[in-house]
Amino acid sequence: MVRHQICKQRNKSVAVQLQVRNTESRCLRNRPKLMLQDTQTIRFYQKLSDALVELWNRGYRFDDLRMYIDGYLAALRHANSLEPYLIHRLEEEISRYLHDPSNFENVQPEPDYYQ
Repeated sequence: MVRHQICKQRNKSVAVQLQVRNTESRCLRNRPKLMLQDTQTIRFYQKLSDALVELWNRGYRFDDLRMYIDGYLAALRHANSLEPYLIHRLEEEISRYLHDPSNFENVQPEPDYYQ
């Protein structure tokens, strides 16, 4: 009987630990994503995202775009144009941009029904 109570207590603590872990992971998933704040970083992000769409429309694919991003970020690091933590944030944001398929869809014009 004592052993059974100990097992119940252990199971409770395990259940509490699991509950805490689930709550922590939910909090991390629901955490608002920080947007870029630095104006220079935003300009680099805009230039890079525009270049990615242009390269995609020319026929380059994800491997080529990833190499382009790597080269662009390496050039920023080499030129000391931004602080390293800003380059890291830029890399995170542009990777998120690259993996979102809606950014590379060709927009079809709506037909004109009134003609």
